[in-house]
Amino acid sequence: MSNVLLRTKMDRGITFPIQSSCRHATGRTASHQLMYCRSILDEGQVPSSSSQDSVWGDLHAQASLPSGRLEIRPLQSNDLQAASVVLTRAFAGSDENITLSGASDYMKSMIGQGMKGLLLVAKLFPEDASLLPPNQISRIIGLVALSFHPDTMQPSTTLPTPPDSAYLSNMAVDAKFRRQGVASNLLRAADIACARADRTTVHLHVNQVDEGTFNLYSSSGYKEIQRDGGFVKLRGLKPKILMKKIL
Repeated sequence: MSNVLLRTKMDRGITFPIQSSCRHATGRTASHQLMYCRSILDEGQVPSSSSQDSVWGDLHAQASLPSGRLEIRPLQSNDLQAASVVLTRAFAGSDENITLSGASDYMKSMIGQGMKGLLLVAKLFPEDASLLPPNQISRIIGLVALSFHPDTMQPSTTLPTPPDSAYLSNMAVDAKFRRQGVASNLLRAADIACARADRTTVHLHVNQVDEGTFNLYSSSGYKEIQRDGGFVKLRGLKPKILMKKIL
């Protein structure tokens, strides 16, 4: 799964009260394809969010941004269309070539995974009503995926991640709202979710040429632990960096 190009940095001074019953205080894919979880339902059927709610329902974070109030929550079935658009647009013009239907199918497969994984979405409640879709009080402007089980992880043939670690991928932020702290706040909420899943580490992949993305993760506590050699180019792959954060 891909960590979409981001140019956001950790913003200073943003309030981030976490509302969670968590017990602790605390990349782009080689195949360039989104992996559907093995429990995906029949085509056209939207999974229920009930099991998602029972595990992650009270995971809730807020932050104040220059454009309004930000809320971060687990993906719900009524978020599918808007979240799919954000992910598709974030990949527009890249090698991944993610289609809207592909993004939608991937998100459907993530709903109801329980403790195997989840998608967090960032919703903006803007002060300027012109930023809203028709008849809506908020809009989805970012998302990130977390995997806690092999069923929801995209395997890497060159830089594998430990099976007992959380895996972060598919970070996407609407281009209109970058450099406002959306990505850094999504990463903080991801830390809370990882702790609730009893994970003490989280890994991710980033393309070696994506300096801005690498700096974002570095500023959020991730450390480089390994990188691809030049041989991967002979296989038609982009060299990546494996990063790790200890929670």
